[in-house]
Amino acid sequence: YGLLPELLPQKRLSWGNGVLELTTFLAIILGTSIGGMLISAWRAHLGWIGLVFILIALLGTLASLGISRVHSSGTREAFRFNPWSEIVGGVRRLYGEKPLWLTVVGISYFWFLGALLQMDLILLGKEVMSLSEAWIGLLGTFLAVGIGTGSLAAGRLSGDKVELGLVPLGSIGIGLFSILLSLHAASYSETAAALLLLGFSGGLFVVPLNAFLQQKSGERERGKLIATN
Repeated sequence: YGLLPELLPQKRLSWGNGVLELTTFLAIILGTSIGGMLISAWRAHLGWIGLVFILIALLGTLASLGISRVHSSGTREAFRFNPWSEIVGGVRRLYGEKPLWLTVVGISYFWFLGALLQMDLILLGKEVMSLSEAWIGLLGTFLAVGIGTGSLAAGRLSGDKVELGLVPLGSIGIGLFSILLSLHAASYSETAAALLLLGFSGGLFVVPLNAFLQQKSGERERGKLIATN
């Protein structure tokens, strides 16, 4: 997240965040979904799943070697072994500038809601809809596709700037489609549609916030503020 403003011009920052959110959440949610499918297929051969983990780790390591190098931020602060002092300092800095503070609160809320929904989705599928792991995993796929398309849409709709006007629109969608999700659990297709639209709203919500935090953070403090978030 901290690299994007150094790799991209300002007018491409929203687009870059859209692509980053697309790949991040596709990986998180599809990983959860495919995990359910793997345990269904290889329950008696768990060693094969371990090999999949190792292969993914190796591919990720190789991919990281292709990240472009960027210039140093120029900061001369000494490394602190106490992480809590860094967090306290970062919180004080954010709290002192209301737009940045509200942005971080919004991003943190999004991740909280995403983690809660991911856990609830398993309970919804097992306890309410009586689904197998494979079908529960497929529900997660609809959510992933929604977040991906919403993130790309946010990047495109923002154009050459950071468009914070998408944030309230996304938050309204998150609330509305969460309610619809609770009302239509009897139907698999309606649940899938609600998750798709919920994910789309989430993408509209979080992409402008991430771009704004990157844009308004000073070059020498960007890493600290993102880490605090």
